[in-house]
Amino acid sequence: MMHEYADDTQLYVEMTGRNSLDRLSSCISCLQHWFLRNHLLLNGSKSDAIIIGTAQRHARAPQPTHLRVAESCVAVSDSLKLLGVTLDHTMSFNTHVSTIVRASNYHLSALRQIRSLVSDTVAQQIACSIVGSRLDYCNSLLVNCSNRNLDKLQRVQDNLARVVCNSNCSTSAGPLLQSLHWLPVRQRINFKLAKLCYLATSFQQPG
Repeated sequence: MMHEYADDTQLYVEMTGRNSLDRLSSCISCLQHWFLRNHLLLNGSKSDAIIIGTAQRHARAPQPTHLRVAESCVAVSDSLKLLGVTLDHTMSFNTHVSTIVRASNYHLSALRQIRSLVSDTVAQQIACSIVGSRLDYCNSLLVNCSNRNLDKLQRVQDNLARVVCNSNCSTSAGPLLQSLHWLPVRQRINFKLAKLCYLATSFQQPG
C-alpha cells in the first residue's frame, strides 16, 4: 500500500513471513524507479522507517535495525511523526500523548500568567485555540488508548478549565467543564469517532 502527499510518500508492507523484507526492498526499488521515470528523486537520507507490532511480537521475533532506501542506510526507529501524530512501534501512543501534555502545559502556564489581564471570553478563546485544539487533533486515533494516557489528557483539560474559570487547583473540574460546555476527553474522542462514521456512511466522505 502506498499513500502520496504533496512532498511525502508513505509505503506500507505487511510483515507476514521470511520474505517480507525482500518484498519491502522490491517495493522500494519500484518506487525509486517510478520517481526517476517522472524526473523525481527519492531522498533516502530524509526517509524514516518503523516496524509496528505488538510488544509480544517484537519480543518474539527479532526485527531489522536498518533498511536500504535509495542507496541510503535508514535506521528503523521506535517512533516517528506522521502528519503531526507521533506513532510508536507498538501503537500505544505513549510518546504522542506525552508530547501533547508537554506542549499543552507550556501554553497553559503562559495563559495562567496573563489570565487576570483578559476577559472570560478571550480566555476561553485562547484556551480552545491553543490548548483545546491540541487535545482534539486526531483524537479519534486514541479511541482504544490506555486509561493512563487518557487520564493524562484529562488532567490537562481539567487544569485548563480551572485557569479559564479563575479557580484554584483544588476546585472540582467537572462543574467547570459543564459551565464551559466542554465535553471531557473521553467523550470528545467518542464524539469525533461518531461524527466521522456518520459523515462516511451518510455522505461517503470523512469530513
